[in-house]
Amino acid sequence: PTGLPMPDAGMRDAMPAPGVQREPRGSDDPCAIDDVVLAACLPEVTAMASPGPGRAVVATADGRLHLVVAGAEPVEIADAGSRVAQITAGPTVAEDGQLFLLRADGSVARLTLLPGGGTDLRELPEHGDAMTLGLYLDEDGEVNTLLAGDPGIEVISMCHGPHGAPPLMTVRLDGTPMLAQWSGGLIEPVGGVDLDDSLGGCAVVGPEVVVAVPGAQRVVSIPITPPEPGPFGAWTVAGSPTTLLEGEFGHVGWVVPVVAEDGVEVWGGTVNTAEGRSGGASDERVFRIPSGGSSGGSPD
Repeated sequence: PTGLPMPDAGMRDAMPAPGVQREPRGSDDPCAIDDVVLAACLPEVTAMASPGPGRAVVATADGRLHLVVAGAEPVEIADAGSRVAQITAGPTVAEDGQLFLLRADGSVARLTLLPGGGTDLRELPEHGDAMTLGLYLDEDGEVNTLLAGDPGIEVISMCHGPHGAPPLMTVRLDGTPMLAQWSGGLIEPVGGVDLDDSLGGCAVVGPEVVVAVPGAQRVVSIPITPPEPGPFGAWTVAGSPTTLLEGEFGHVGWVVPVVAEDGVEVWGGTVNTAEGRSGGASDERVFRIPSGGSSGGSPD
């Protein structure tokens, strides 16, 4: 989406430094944060994206947007007006603080994180459409909308790998959950992955794609090979899934890669109160997912 003036933003000034940690997990405070639990007692998480090292912008079911910074209290930064289905960080988010929001009704807005901690939220009505399924970065790094008139297509999330590679996506095609890629105007299934029907978000981290499987209360990592350059390149699954997390935080719906001091971490967000589930007031959390897990395993 383009066409509106961009607020002048410098991300180094906009992002607060990590603060003092609260009580460690295991205390009597159900909302306590620590090195693993980064935010707690949230409404259901509906979307996540990282605007820079050690932080994520998290949307919750009440339409609010929160900045979660490792080691600091989460801060509400904006009201999107309604439920956000997807957040996509712009290609130059580290410099200009631009993130793009897709709401459940198909409307699109641009969120800018401003110097000093403020935000600027602007509607992009020329890009909103009731049939908008997703936002993605094209091979030129521009943010685009994915439209479809087929009611049998449901895009859950879109995740990006190396620059120029077609984005991966978790989708349901006629009710069947699958990992797919968006390429040349087509949704092409990536074979070799059997996923639970409550499929969640995805994140590409090096040679792996991390996928949330909320119904099984799992997060799995799948070895994957990026496509060869060219218009017909395809992602291929290169091995069996490894379980990174199972059961500890309940139903995990969203994952996002976040740059850290020692490389890239994956942060997760829970959906324990979604789809009629009865969760406690402190159930919804944002947390670090361990980089290693039990070998082998299947998400189904």
